Amino acid sequence: MNQVWKVGTLFSIPVKVHSSIILVFGVVAYVCYEYNLSQEEIIGFSAYIICVFICVLLHEYGHILMARYYGIETKDIILSAVGGLARLKGTIKKPNQELMISLAGPLVNVVLAFAILIAFKILGIGWLQVEVDYNIFANTIGFIHMLMIMNAFLCLFNLIPAFPMDGGRILRALLSYKMPVLKATYIAMIVGRIFALAFIILGVHNGILTLILVGLVVYILAGVEYGALKKSTKKLA
Repeated sequence: MNQVWKVGTLFSIPVKVHSSIILVFGVVAYVCYEYNLSQEEIIGFSAYIICVFICVLLHEYGHILMARYYGIETKDIILSAVGGLARLKGTIKKPNQELMISLAGPLVNVVLAFAILIAFKILGIGWLQVEVDYNIFANTIGFIHMLMIMNAFLCLFNLIPAFPMDGGRILRALLSYKMPVLKATYIAMIVGRIFALAFIILGVHNGILTLILVGLVVYILAGVEYGALKKSTKKLA
């Protein structure tokens, strides 16, 4: 289950989905069946999941636009069950570039969350006025409220210093101001793997499959990125 399918091109960048996305459809189907959701709730919940992935896609375009500002183009975007990944063609050579590119994604989620909040303030709409349950997705106001909350969550979660997540890349960028990038990456990898193990433990304890998957992916990719950088550094030596 490691295939990638192209679903379209947006702003000249191929958008692809990883086969793990099937797990998301499985979870949606399970929730709809287990909680006996009504037709309106099923439509609302399914639409919400789609909107979350759109927010993730916009998050990745935040990275892409900042990378483009530094002259770094993007190969493609891959959406999976654990989030999105913008694969860059070029190499980020300076700490300030990695810092700004990493911050750009979460900043998009901040803008989206505040845009909804400001719109609600202007329209005089108060805080969640419907029951916080799956029926919230069948209510327009509740639906948009949950999107605001999700964008705030996406921002905060991505800022956790778990390399190679955005927060981990920010940590590496900050460390790279004071030490070689290989050493900074090693420290970021260790910190990232500690968080990854915490994700897995919390996921198992609370029965959250997505958190377990995120932990596994973070743990593996942290080592892969450090190994690749170490190998390329030896070649240049």
